[in-house]
Amino acid sequence: MLSGKRDATHETNLARERNISGPDGTPPKREEYLRRVVKNLEGHSAHRDAITVRMGVAGNGTSPHYKFEAPVEYRMISLDGADLGTRAAFPEAFFIYHGANHKKMTAFELADVRDAHWSSKAMSYDEVRTIFGQVRAERKGL
Repeated sequence: MLSGKRDATHETNLARERNISGPDGTPPKREEYLRRVVKNLEGHSAHRDAITVRMGVAGNGTSPHYKFEAPVEYRMISLDGADLGTRAAFPEAFFIYHGANHKKMTAFELADVRDAHWSSKAMSYDEVRTIFGQVRAERKGL
């Protein structure tokens, strides 16, 4: 028999699939949140197109932290300094921003950076700007 209740695993999986559509709440609050995310992305100027954004899913959704990731390229070099041609890129370099004040966080617990605390969906600069435009249009009633 189905009880209609969701278990904790179901809730966690739903939260992990959230995107950077902004915090829960009114369109003006969501618009301001996204405006500040875009502003922080634009602060990385030339690198913003390489950065992806993940939304924090560990809190209650009112002012989620967000993380900027950028790929780091690794190359294999022999002991004599020759490039062996083996390369790989991984999204490892990151900055975490506080969702309430949008300032870069410099100290956090290692548990806070685990993948389980971030959305599974990574969004590009263009995707974040598109959502920002949609929220702005929603607020204006367009």
